[in-house]
Amino acid sequence: MNLQTILERVDLLIDNDISTQQKVTTINEISKQLFRRFPVPDKFVKFTTTSIPYYTLPDDVSEERIRSVIVNGIEYRRVTPEDDRPNYPFCTVVADHLFLYPNTPDQTCVIFYQPRHVELSASNLSTVPTFPEDYHEILVYGLAIWIAEIQRDVDMVNNFQRKYDEILKDAERHLRKMGNKRVIITNRW
Repeated sequence: MNLQTILERVDLLIDNDISTQQKVTTINEISKQLFRRFPVPDKFVKFTTTSIPYYTLPDDVSEERIRSVIVNGIEYRRVTPEDDRPNYPFCTVVADHLFLYPNTPDQTCVIFYQPRHVELSASNLSTVPTFPEDYHEILVYGLAIWIAEIQRDVDMVNNFQRKYDEILKDAERHLRKMGNKRVIITNRW
């Protein structure tokens, strides 16, 4: 569900005259809270290496959330720029770009990482929030609760809160179970 769809669903639930920018700001806050609360399942990105050893990371990848980098079945150890003699092979993140050494073109590279919240913007309503899509209804009802609170409509707040809590409980059961799973890398001889 993209941001436009979320906003339309909220507008169907509760009549309001709040600006799109204010709604998007609130959705960002709700999303940040959800990322802090839940161990979001790991994701991966796969690409083919080129002759240039710098690769742009997706928006939802940050250096500290990278679990492992594997190139053609070989795990590259992550190092910091302060390491003066890293063991080979290694990788590091410089200015939101992944650097691989040694870098061989036309190899398959896979980055396993824990996604982070990506700021949403009112200027791009086609963006899909990074929280797992099965639970975007949490964003809908979270925003509806916020609007109902502004309007001081206690009945609406209670109705939306009940629905929000149901979806949140389901997400807790599912995401906590998935968040505990970790990728295990094994060496093949």
